[in-house]
Amino acid sequence: MADKRLLENAQQVKIIEEQIEYTHRLLENKRILVGRWQNDVMQKVHKEDLLVLEQENLDMERKMVDWCKENQRLLGIFQAMKDREVEMIFAAERCLQRNRRARVCALSGIR
Repeated sequence: MADKRLLENAQQVKIIEEQIEYTHRLLENKRILVGRWQNDVMQKVHKEDLLVLEQENLDMERKMVDWCKENQRLLGIFQAMKDREVEMIFAAERCLQRNRRARVCALSGIR
């Protein structure tokens, strides 16, 4: 009985060893395929394209920062123009009132 058990265990060990060897061969083949893919011309072209796109993104980011700065500068100018517009409206209104008073005084002969 013990000999039969030892024989079964030996057969199972042999099967497991074959599976381990198969797994090692499979992994080595996968490593070779991955290595070829990583060093493939298409992969290098893809990497170069990614680098170009990354550079374009950095350029666009710089442009956006510049545009934001310019927009802030223009916003400041616009705010100043709005303030001046309000001042001009009040100044024009004061001039209009002075002209009306001057006409009334001129018509009535009062100085």
